[in-house]
Amino acid sequence: MIIIKITSDIHIHTNLSSCADRNATWERYVEFAKKDGLSSIGFANHLWDKDVPGASQWYSPQSVEHVMQLKKELPSDMSRDGIRLLFGCETEFTHEGKLCITEEHIELFDYILVPHSHTHMRIVMPDRAYAEDNKLHAKFLMESFMRVVEHPLSSHFTAIAHPFVPGTRYDVYNAVQFYIPESYLKEAFCAAREKEIAIEINGSCILCKDENDFSSCESLRIFSIAKECGCKFTYGSDSHSCEEPRRLSLVESFMAACKITDEDILSL
Repeated sequence: MIIIKITSDIHIHTNLSSCADRNATWERYVEFAKKDGLSSIGFANHLWDKDVPGASQWYSPQSVEHVMQLKKELPSDMSRDGIRLLFGCETEFTHEGKLCITEEHIELFDYILVPHSHTHMRIVMPDRAYAEDNKLHAKFLMESFMRVVEHPLSSHFTAIAHPFVPGTRYDVYNAVQFYIPESYLKEAFCAAREKEIAIEINGSCILCKDENDFSSCESLRIFSIAKECGCKFTYGSDSHSCEEPRRLSLVESFMAACKITDEDILSL
């Protein structure tokens, strides 16, 4: 029986992300990390570099300068109460294949998370017909994943955030992911492995009614193939509020079901 223990969460949004709770401060997250038994946490606020044109009205305020405010607040030794602190970001990747951070500014962060699946945003998926058709939605996700992997700056990417997750439509996860074939997944994950890009296991995207039975969860198939392909993984709660349940036991059971072990987790 595989037993895995989550000790690091590197996808946390503080109140510098426009979609996060105003009380989501790094100090409060540290308190919750202690209760969860974590040894390290990473802050990955949404970011759109001002040097990259085309930001939406929502993204525009979330610039490098805005996000860097957090770095100034964190302790100089990047730790608090025995919890190691990491400073990262979740930048954007548009339908045009545009990475929304410059190579110069990448160096400011401990790690970079790149999503390919914010399909609820028009800047990511402008043709809403794709969003309403599960097969077309899956096709878009397949193409966008490979575009992230093949991007000229992909050697700087730490992990692909919430891979193959259709926007925020929790009700269509399985229906969309059903149309992603095994042959494609093997090709995509092998490509990510070759580029040394980790695959994020996103706690907010694991859907099941019973943590002992993931048989109806398409993500089980997807991440099991990523494991078979030799990918490394990161864990991210994708918390936007300190009070959000992180469901670590559920995620650990899911990872074990995928045969993911502690050795498969990327060390930062």
